[in-house]
Amino acid sequence: MLSTLSYDLNRTKDTDMFYATTDFFDKHQYNALFNKKVPQTVYDENGNSLGSGYCMKYCINNKLAQDIKVASEDSGAEIFQNLYKNDRDFYNFVTDKDRMESYFVSEKYRFKGYREAKDVLDRMKDKNYTPTGDDLQTVYRMFNYVIPYDGSGNDTQGEKDIYTQRTKFFNACKKAGYGAVLDTNDAIYGGFKAKSPMIVFDMENVISDKTYRTKTSEQKFSDLVLVGRKMLGL
Repeated sequence: MLSTLSYDLNRTKDTDMFYATTDFFDKHQYNALFNKKVPQTVYDENGNSLGSGYCMKYCINNKLAQDIKVASEDSGAEIFQNLYKNDRDFYNFVTDKDRMESYFVSEKYRFKGYREAKDVLDRMKDKNYTPTGDDLQTVYRMFNYVIPYDGSGNDTQGEKDIYTQRTKFFNACKKAGYGAVLDTNDAIYGGFKAKSPMIVFDMENVISDKTYRTKTSEQKFSDLVLVGRKMLGL
């Protein structure tokens, strides 16, 4: 069962990717940390507006028509490196620090993966510098982080910038037999080290199962799970 949280009831419909997890503790940890009440328009069962109210996120559970393979960080980085070497447009995007930075708000510059990639990209400006495999894996981690940000980007490229590049990456992953990749931000850099965070893109295999609005009582339970996880070191 693939589970995700969203304020958008239809988050996994008509999309090319979404974040998900299958781990019990991850589900509760995300609910405890990222599920807050926000003002939203409330609708009845017929889609008629009932006015505004403060609402929590939806829990969206999905089944799979058949199992999918999740690319590890090393496997994702290998596919990334092949695109880097063979697709000039992809190369131009991932080596352009300004374009990559345009998907970060200023406070995200503290993100460790960003700082590591920035150092590599600065060195790669030297035409005589040949990046190592480890260098490109570091840049991949930054690319993995910006994958979902299709609503921003630099002024000349617009919102299609990252969408175009991630589509190439997803297609290359599919050719290699993968339907999802590890979300390196939460697995490697996230302070709580999620166990199975993934970016799912094999949408043809995803079947909506159950969606419901979460409740404050559920979040309180998730808070307890989070405390227990920290105490047990899970």
